[in-house]
Amino acid sequence: MGSNFILFSPLKSTEDLFKENVNLIVQDLTGHNVDLDQYIELSGNQIKTFITAPEFLENKKITTGALNYQKLVYTGKQGVFNLKFEQYIWVIGESAFVLTLTCEEDQFDHYKTIGEKILNSFVIDKN
Repeated sequence: MGSNFILFSPLKSTEDLFKENVNLIVQDLTGHNVDLDQYIELSGNQIKTFITAPEFLENKKITTGALNYQKLVYTGKQGVFNLKFEQYIWVIGESAFVLTLTCEEDQFDHYKTIGEKILNSFVIDKN
């Protein structure tokens, strides 16, 4: 389950070791009969496995037109980095789309505006 695309920010200095990014993962759910609520529960368990000491700050369903998505915001440690994540998650048909803004926690507010512009520009064509 690798990224379908990833957009990186430039490093700010030679001391900057983490490139803030937006990435998309598309997961094939064929044959699993998973809806958005079930996928969010599974995702929460995966986050607890891959992120040290995750803290969930926001978890809400958002409706835009005919599509619902889940917005998750959480923090946690991955390796040496204290990170903050903002995810938009859709389950459409037999696929899950997970669009994520990932930042060092102390840099999140700096990247939030442009990151959310990128996240909100994402469009899924159900056809």
